[in-house]
Amino acid sequence: MEKPPQFIKEFSKEESPEERQQAAQAIRAKRAEHFTEKRAQTERQTELQQATSERERVLAEKLEAVRGLENEITEFSTSRLGKILNYFQLQKLRADVAVGQRTYEELKQQQDTEIAEQQAVSEKLGSEETPPALQETKAMLANFYNEQKEKWARSEYIKEDIIKNFSEEHLASLSLEDYALLLKRFPEEMVAHVTRQGIRDHIGHVYHIAGEGAYADGFMKMVEDGRLRSPLGVYLVEGEKEQAIARFLHLDNFKTREEALSYLATFTSDRQGDAGSYVDRMAVHFATEEVADCYYGSEKGNEIFVVYPSAYIASQYYFSGQLNESGGGYWNDQWVWANEERGMDLNAGLVFIPEEARVDRKHGSRYELDENRNPIKNSEYQDAFRKVVDSPNFHDFANQAMEITGKLD
Repeated sequence: MEKPPQFIKEFSKEESPEERQQAAQAIRAKRAEHFTEKRAQTERQTELQQATSERERVLAEKLEAVRGLENEITEFSTSRLGKILNYFQLQKLRADVAVGQRTYEELKQQQDTEIAEQQAVSEKLGSEETPPALQETKAMLANFYNEQKEKWARSEYIKEDIIKNFSEEHLASLSLEDYALLLKRFPEEMVAHVTRQGIRDHIGHVYHIAGEGAYADGFMKMVEDGRLRSPLGVYLVEGEKEQAIARFLHLDNFKTREEALSYLATFTSDRQGDAGSYVDRMAVHFATEEVADCYYGSEKGNEIFVVYPSAYIASQYYFSGQLNESGGGYWNDQWVWANEERGMDLNAGLVFIPEEARVDRKHGSRYELDENRNPIKNSEYQDAFRKVVDSPNFHDFANQAMEITGKLD
């Protein structure tokens, strides 16, 4: 039986105390039955060992006596005079030897039986297989917790239950199976954050084209750090705090203090809800109930993203937007403000990596990169493709294809 998660144990204590007590009593009784039987087997084994030792001692004495009689017979039989004088004594000795031999053989057979029984008891006591009684206790325990899991999924909850069960520490401690079990009771909506890894070979919106055609190692850095951070949080991790904030605010672009203050006044006031503003870049961005890789991802076929339960975001952080519906395309952009220096634990979420993506182990990219981490162009392929496109018949073929598909007006 797999170990039940701690939150199910606590739930059973709070919501099913009588059933828990009844199950515990039944399990204790069955375990007591098992250990009583085991003690009896152990005692039987001890008795057999003692009997075997005593039998070996008696057998040794009998064997010694038989050999002594056989020696006497040999001595009496060495001369004819001895045979005549000791005829009757020899007959008696031979009879005693026959009786002693039979007695020895009977004792030996009885000893062999006891040894076989002792071995059977030892094998039963030392067997690696779980005894039937303990198998029953495991089944009883599993049935109890399976019932509690079903009851858990059907139970009502209050705000405090969400706060308790969706803390970062609690989510990070769960296995994937327990994570799924947790969500059976609470709202199951999720939010997804796409991280860039490799060459950004596509864009999905004209206002979000930064890094097009360039290499990014966001996921590799994220895994090394173990945290999901806002743009400001990344700056703080990668440099001295004051210098990081200065770079983040682009203060090196201004020649005077007055120019910088004027920029900051605009950066942090009326435009505070705009894209590129201070609060925007302080936030970690998510899409609700969808993965917005077409807008924020890098390589097609190598899109990596992390998801968190909406209940986790709603109960642990300040956020802007909605956490329960998909749709809106580019505008499905939810802002979540985590502590800049702490970020969000990756282990509290679920990380998805395309299983079929074949990437370079050093750069994590599907592209072959040069020393400057730029994609190496396949000139032969480009030249061959250009020849096809520039051929006299290509445009006729393209027009025919568009007519067939209905794309040609």
